Amino acid sequence: MSSDTDNVQKTFKTCPVHGTSYVYSITDASGTRYTNGCPLCEAEKRCQAAFGQALIPARFTDQTFETYEVTNDGQKAAVTLCRDFVKRFGDYRKTGHG
Repeated sequence: MSSDTDNVQKTFKTCPVHGTSYVYSITDASGTRYTNGCPLCEAEKRCQAAFGQALIPARFTDQTFETYEVTNDGQKAAVTLCRDFVKRFGDYRKTGHG
């Protein structure tokens, strides 16, 4: 007796960008074929799309904490708060804090 999983065929590819192997296609028992792209490339595309939806002006897209010039105590406090938020983002995300 065979199960449906015995009749599933998978093909693999290696991503030319990331060098990782991934399941490229799955053909099920009925002959229907499903294809996938590299999961890391797909995640990067979703990230880029989300970044584009953030409506950040182009002049700020290459800015980092390291390139930000602090000129007063208020800015220093704000940068410290922002760095802490980024460092603890995983925790904040789990608890729903923004």
